[in-house]
Amino acid sequence: MQIITGIILLISFPLMLLLIGFVTYPLALVFAFVLHVIGAMKANNGEWWNPPMTPRFVK
Repeated sequence: MQIITGIILLISFPLMLLLIGFVTYPLALVFAFVLHVIGAMKANNGEWWNPPMTPRFVK
């Protein structure tokens, strides 16, 4: 999840020249934060959780 967030942030940085990045950058951070909180709550309950929109590099 952090790799995908990093990629989105790297793409958003040059888009700040077009003023679109000022919207996508904070949205990516908030989205990542929410997914981390959901993952932490699932882990606290002992449940396995695969975050959405993340590739599985290791099986």
